[in-house]
Amino acid sequence: MVGDIAEALALEHFDLVVPPKRTPGVDALTRAGRTVQVKATGKRNCGPAFSFGEGVAEYLVFFHLAFETNTAHLLYNGLEAPVRALLPAMWNGTKVIPLADIAKVSAQTPPSTALPMRTARAAVAPT
Repeated sequence: MVGDIAEALALEHFDLVVPPKRTPGVDALTRAGRTVQVKATGKRNCGPAFSFGEGVAEYLVFFHLAFETNTAHLLYNGLEAPVRALLPAMWNGTKVIPLADIAKVSAQTPPSTALPMRTARAAVAPT
């Protein structure tokens, strides 16, 4: 359910569309047809989780959902490649990237590589 909420937030706050056919690792498309993966966590100190072999998107949007305050925080918005570079070449099961590593990559992400938000809304606070 956390992922479904994040996908709804991404569709609401970014100019994205649902792809005509679902592909693992691709949750949305930009109007220009670029691929976007949407990830989320409801845990305080948990980064995005990836499964080995899932599809690769051009962009990644990662939210923290704070259910206790009914808010969402955008923790990463940019190209997916720098985040995927933190993953090992091969692994079994699911690999979670530490939140501190996401914060470092996010801080180094040029604004020009981020997906533009439709409007600034209080419900999704960039951090």
